[in-house]
Amino acid sequence: MARGFAHDLNGALDYALGIKEEPAPATETGSAQEEAPTVALTPREEQVAALVAQGMSNKQIAAQLVVSPRTVEGHVEHILAKLGFTSRAHIAAWNVRQTGPLRRGPQTARWRPADRRRGGVSRQ
Repeated sequence: MARGFAHDLNGALDYALGIKEEPAPATETGSAQEEAPTVALTPREEQVAALVAQGMSNKQIAAQLVVSPRTVEGHVEHILAKLGFTSRAHIAAWNVRQTGPLRRGPQTARWRPADRRRGGVSRQ
């Protein structure tokens, strides 16, 4: 089996982004997993993170939120600093973990599984 298929969603995201987390040591109660403290983003930063996760550029996010691209750039920089990330891909992966996989309606969808079959190739 391919390595990516052996993981759950979070494991697959870690694998794709090259994030290697060491397993947490067992505590006295025997639990090996303790939740890391959550980082509090402002509501606007959460909006920006969600739009980054959709693959939007700063200019596109600015148009959607009716702010300047420089304002969006500042929000992205704050998000990166608060979460300790270095790329927009990390923001997108974090957002998926927080909110679940993207669910887009037909008006905003850029890609759907059926799009892979364009060009007359039909799998039936």
